Amino acid sequence: MKPILFLIFIILSTGMNAQRKVHVSLNTGEEHLYQFEVMQRFSFENANLNVHLKDQTSESFPLENIHKITFSSIEDAIRKDKANSEISFSIKHGYLHSLGVTDMTSVTIYSIDGRVSLQSILCDDQPLYIDQLPTGIFFLNIQGKPFKFAR
Repeated sequence: MKPILFLIFIILSTGMNAQRKVHVSLNTGEEHLYQFEVMQRFSFENANLNVHLKDQTSESFPLENIHKITFSSIEDAIRKDKANSEISFSIKHGYLHSLGVTDMTSVTIYSIDGRVSLQSILCDDQPLYIDQLPTGIFFLNIQGKPFKFAR
């Protein structure tokens, strides 16, 4: 299993101007901060988090030594994007209800590791059944606008 989070970066960067950073906290208390502008990509390979920078250097962290990984400013950027957008959504009783979708619109839901979990076409604010998705954090792309939700 080699999930690549670079795909998530592409999805989330659509329409967002906030400065974004990846913060890696190790179990030892050591902290590493990377601005997206200097990162080429990062991936999970051979039980390591590999950070590849644009200057052709890289750093590797064993997954067992990582306490947490956070994405600074992304939530704020998503919140601003949702506030400026004509599309909104809510989740009730296993259904994703979208508001502002008036034409046939492609919807893609990505898992936190960047894999496509669900693709569908929405039409005229119809709900989308998502109860079959496992519990977790997902990224929703509607008309090129990214949203984050937890299930």
